[in-house]
Amino acid sequence: MRKKILSFILCTVLSFTALSCYVSAESYWDVQADYLKALESGNSDEIISCVKRIEAVYPAPSNETEYLRLAFPRERAAIEYEKSGLYTQACQYYRKALECFVWLNDNGKDYKDKIMLTEAMIAQTEGIFEVYTESETSSDVPYFGQINEPESNFGTYYGMCSDYIGGNQSAKLIYVQFFTEDIGSFDWQLPPNEYDLVEIGWNVPNETYEDLELVCADETREYIERNVKWLADQDFKFIIRFGAEVNCWEDLDNYTTQQQKKQFTDKFKEAFATVADYVHRLAPNCAMMYSPNDISNWNYTATDFYPGDEYVDWVGMSTYGKISAAASSEAGSQTDAWYGRGRYENQLLRIKNIVEEFGDRKPIAVSECGFAYQDSKGIQTLAHAKEALRYFYTYVNMVYPQIRAVYYFNTDFAGTSYSLKNNSEMYNTYIQTVNQNIAMQKTTQVSGQNYIKLKNLNEAANQITLYTCSYYPGAESTVSYELDGKVLASEKGYPYKCTFQRPDTGMHTLKVTAKTGNTVRTKVYGIEISNDGTIHAIESKMTDVKVTSWAFKPIAYVVENNLFNGMTEDTFEPGTNLTRGMLVTVIGRLEGVDENRNADTVFSDVRKNKYYTGYIKWASDNKIINGISHDKFAPDTFITREQTATILFRYARFKGYDTSGKSTLYQYTDKDKIGKFAKEAMEWANSAGIINGMTPTELEPKGFATRAQIAKIIMTFDMLYGTKK
Repeated sequence: MRKKILSFILCTVLSFTALSCYVSAESYWDVQADYLKALESGNSDEIISCVKRIEAVYPAPSNETEYLRLAFPRERAAIEYEKSGLYTQACQYYRKALECFVWLNDNGKDYKDKIMLTEAMIAQTEGIFEVYTESETSSDVPYFGQINEPESNFGTYYGMCSDYIGGNQSAKLIYVQFFTEDIGSFDWQLPPNEYDLVEIGWNVPNETYEDLELVCADETREYIERNVKWLADQDFKFIIRFGAEVNCWEDLDNYTTQQQKKQFTDKFKEAFATVADYVHRLAPNCAMMYSPNDISNWNYTATDFYPGDEYVDWVGMSTYGKISAAASSEAGSQTDAWYGRGRYENQLLRIKNIVEEFGDRKPIAVSECGFAYQDSKGIQTLAHAKEALRYFYTYVNMVYPQIRAVYYFNTDFAGTSYSLKNNSEMYNTYIQTVNQNIAMQKTTQVSGQNYIKLKNLNEAANQITLYTCSYYPGAESTVSYELDGKVLASEKGYPYKCTFQRPDTGMHTLKVTAKTGNTVRTKVYGIEISNDGTIHAIESKMTDVKVTSWAFKPIAYVVENNLFNGMTEDTFEPGTNLTRGMLVTVIGRLEGVDENRNADTVFSDVRKNKYYTGYIKWASDNKIINGISHDKFAPDTFITREQTATILFRYARFKGYDTSGKSTLYQYTDKDKIGKFAKEAMEWANSAGIINGMTPTELEPKGFATRAQIAKIIMTFDMLYGTKK
């Protein structure tokens, strides 16, 4: 009875304390009043402060009202940070707003358009920050063996439509109207040895559904066959670009329901396949290119029209730089985010979705591009156009090694000036930029060099040449390079090049800092020099792990391979003990298991919606783990070294790996402290070099394992058995 009374008193006190905290907390309506005043005043600091106060009211939103009260203030905070040039913070808050919009959409509210726009805002505001180097290997340059695809070390085709203007171009773009023109009627005054790859823009004249029906009609077959046979007889390599920019044809506005959309996309696929059948059967010198626009009609995506891998040899896209009348120059402008014009113009970001969608299986071409230095109203935008051209041609095949051809639209269209031949400044900018791009070489000549990400460098060289792609909306960066604390260079202007001699044998710290307005971004690399002069670069994403630490390489490995997350965005906490749930999560990620937070497990203490739930379910079902009792797993309890060995041992057996190696553990004075359940596993782990002693004579089997120690164990295990060697 006494215990019950004491328990009641304790519960009452705790309940009162919790209630007091709730009552004393700032109410939403008080903050909302201040927030509205801040909006009226336009003071960025006050707006952001109020948003953070609203977040404090709802630290764990759980219903529609709370998500709505957070979503738009978070978006507004992002805009205010953006106005101040604090792009990193802006991006963080756009992501926070996106989480709210996604939740609302998933719970019965239509926020699809808002999600699309916010994702565009994130992409544009996040910008690009990556460091590259020259390489004599082609490890980052894919080769798919498609028709007319240059091999990895043969550079990138480049050229234009209209007149040849010099610059060692290797490609040509020609337009032909389907139905009304024969390809052979073009004035083919092109020397066969002058161009390595000719793109034929075979466009349907009206860009309608009816046009596509005609392409598929029997009476059109003779026209297709005649033109394809003519191409087959020529001494050129061709890419046939049929039905370009279909994802933004005006006729699509008449097909908006799901049934209508499918009707249109199916008809395009049929038309494309019709042409492709003739090309692949009759013209071995011709490849088929599917070439959408970089921005789709609102109701469609570029993938909706994809005819299929069996019909497509290359994937291209159109991308144009110009200041659109539809775009605003204001921070947070959704029109800018969507159209990528004006403040947010970044053609590399606009083509990213297409490269990522198709660049794992097809060579990619920029089948049309241009940079307008005068709009249809006669407004001059020369400075903007020159900068956009330099940026794009400097980095396009550096950032996206899948891109193997780039074609410039060297003419004017609808009053908009793209022509290089009509503007000497644009012409000189173009020639200078392509000539300094080492990968944009004539493809019949082996360049022997490619661009690769610095973090992938692993080859011998006497010097290292670095390039940095750094970009934020409308702002130029200053990029500095430091080696072991000594400043090597501070560069303004693309490509932010820095060359230095290979340092001495051992591990060195390279720090690359890009300052853009009020935003500073930093990348840190370990530059490891072997005795034979091989240079191996390792990127560090965790600010609390020094390059000189024994844990640097293992932590970089598990973070890079998405096996571990940091405790924060840029901290790893290497000395923190790892929990049982964390270890199973890491092994589950190593296996590629679906996260599945809603999984049902046999353990009563493994709740749904935890990061480890699905992984524990998988590991339990496959006998890789046992609980501490029949229904308890203790996911938040620290993992011991012998438990780690046991789980890894069971996982290795589950995978069918060789686990026959055994160590006697004779050198360890505490070997008798190993639990019976873990003895065989520890003997195997020690024999394989996966788990060594904490000292030469102590194994510490019941000691807790830190995050850094597990990182090293997992790296050793994966390098021994896995695919990431």
